[in-house]
Amino acid sequence: MDIHEYEVGLHKGELDTPALLVNLDAIERNIQRMADFSRAHRVNLRPHAKIHKATPILAWMQLRAGAIGITASKLSEAEVLASAGIRDILIANQVVGARKIRRLVNLAAYTDLIVAVDSIDNVLEISRAAHEKRTTVGVLVEVNIGNERCGVEPFATTRDFVQSILPLPGIRFRGVMGYDGHLAFVENLEERHTRSQAAYRILNETRDLLLHLGSFELRRGVEVMHVLKEKNRILGVRTRDVATGEELEVLADCTVGDDGVHSVVRKACGIEIKTQMVPLDLLCFGFDWPSSLPFATARIWMNLKGLGSGILGLVAIPAGVGKGAGLVPVRPKIFNANPNVTESWTQLCSMDAVIHEVIQDRKFPQDFVRIRRPWGHAPRYGTEGAVLIGDAAHPVSPAGGQGANMSVADACVLAELALRNEPNLLAEYERRRRPANKRSIGPTRVAVSVWSLPEWCSPASFFLSMVRWVGRHPSLMRRAIRSFSTRFQEKIN
Repeated sequence: MDIHEYEVGLHKGELDTPALLVNLDAIERNIQRMADFSRAHRVNLRPHAKIHKATPILAWMQLRAGAIGITASKLSEAEVLASAGIRDILIANQVVGARKIRRLVNLAAYTDLIVAVDSIDNVLEISRAAHEKRTTVGVLVEVNIGNERCGVEPFATTRDFVQSILPLPGIRFRGVMGYDGHLAFVENLEERHTRSQAAYRILNETRDLLLHLGSFELRRGVEVMHVLKEKNRILGVRTRDVATGEELEVLADCTVGDDGVHSVVRKACGIEIKTQMVPLDLLCFGFDWPSSLPFATARIWMNLKGLGSGILGLVAIPAGVGKGAGLVPVRPKIFNANPNVTESWTQLCSMDAVIHEVIQDRKFPQDFVRIRRPWGHAPRYGTEGAVLIGDAAHPVSPAGGQGANMSVADACVLAELALRNEPNLLAEYERRRRPANKRSIGPTRVAVSVWSLPEWCSPASFFLSMVRWVGRHPSLMRRAIRSFSTRFQEKIN
């Protein structure tokens, strides 16, 4: 029994205090208004939990309306949010002291945590604790833009600070932040606007200075013609400008291959990968997210009555501010042999009026992009002078964004090792990433096994019935989603 169950129906004057009382209609209206305003101005929204004192249900309402994450003032607020299943959390203040830093790195082990920093000693403490826990803490360097309360001095001082923390293990630099709280009580709106613009000009100019850190050159419209080798060592690549035809040799100590399933870098390394085709094709499209659907929540329509058509359903996934990605999984053999594909699709669309808002006036299947995917896992992640990441090392099914998560995690570990001049870079990279990538491929392996069963086993009915059953048990669904969505992360010993 809920310990607060007896309070349902009481007059507000009978409630024990302190108690949080809200006008739910006003709360929902305000949350949606702020989300709509942010989308209209194409900015990401990360609301501050101190407004509602880290009340998880209100934070979840903000996330479902489209917020990219939640901001907390202090560690204890972040812990409350994380205990409610919220994973993308920014602590917009510095966390100091050995005990609190231990709690911080423990929290980072199962959340995408970012914390503000402005002291090298504090960053070194976080780095040591995170490295011992084999986890990573995101850090946002606070810049003093006139508040004179916290922050590193801007421009060159911030640049030098960032350069000093980049090589540290267990730390991931996530950017810079500034706080113009000193302008909150300027009553004249024109003066406040002018001074706010000046404060954030300092932050933007500091950011621009950081963007010039390191030596790199970005070239567009260039394709790789050959991988350069000397015996068994990769030396770099020969490229060609697609507009001018000009060829150029690019030499490097380490060539990173993130060039897809049919990687030319992997081939040059002499690494063969055994792949299998995923027995489902995806018909994909992009769309404007309809106002009738909660923005931060994916929607699935299962075609349980039309499985014989080869069309399994429709999935709508949020994909940025005001946008969505649509996926229609089909069984290729049955779908290709179906002479009445258009009628089958029309029947699926009749399930829910919202589907027409998602599909709009697209013709099926000609207005959809069809994707077929192989999957597999390379026996090695590189050779002398080259490292493989992403689909070049471990192509997987595109469902759930696992491939993108794995690729980003690979790149982050590789960058961390390179910045600290790891002498055994390839071996250490493979030691850290292979177990996590193997776990991430697990769901693809299980799904392929199910969909490869003979037709008399009714794999489609079995699979979709399982999805439906799990969907009726929210606690199981949460555990399943958490498990699938975090498999790419390194495990903490």
